[in-house]
Amino acid sequence: MSVSEFSWILEAFAGTLQVVELVDAVFWAMWDFTDFFPVLRYLRDNLHLHSLILDGLRVGWKHCDGTGEPVAKGRFWTGDQQIRAGLDVLLEFDGYGWDDDDSEVWREEHVRRAESRVRGMVYSEHEHSMSHEAFLEWKAEQQRHLDSDIMYYEEWKANKAKVKEAMDRVEAGEFST
Repeated sequence: MSVSEFSWILEAFAGTLQVVELVDAVFWAMWDFTDFFPVLRYLRDNLHLHSLILDGLRVGWKHCDGTGEPVAKGRFWTGDQQIRAGLDVLLEFDGYGWDDDDSEVWREEHVRRAESRVRGMVYSEHEHSMSHEAFLEWKAEQQRHLDSDIMYYEEWKANKAKVKEAMDRVEAGEFST
């Protein structure tokens, strides 16, 4: 279902909805996950639900594979405060991968492969196509890309840990009013 279609359904039934269950659902956005934000904000700001279940929720977009990107799994919130707090956490992290176990494995493997590739660069394999100085510049550029990837991965892990902690508090009922 498209984000706009679902938004219309939420608006049409806003006065009577008490429970929303999004189980094994894929929503199609135009460009990226932020296109799905209006749905999450509407659930948070305009509905007074008794419960919200997000399990197997995925968002896909034009440049995504057919299954979409994982957003939430196994999330069950009850009451307006817990629902709002849970959606706040999801929105704060931009929905990218905080409930996706495979994402961290993929990111770690990406960095490991890049480190191995940069470590393994030797001039003898490139001397036919570039000067030694050009090779050193190219290798330095590859190292800068690697350093950037490592920094991004470390920031992502730290952010994911903060989000996990925040979500654990929400699900334990420890949220501010």
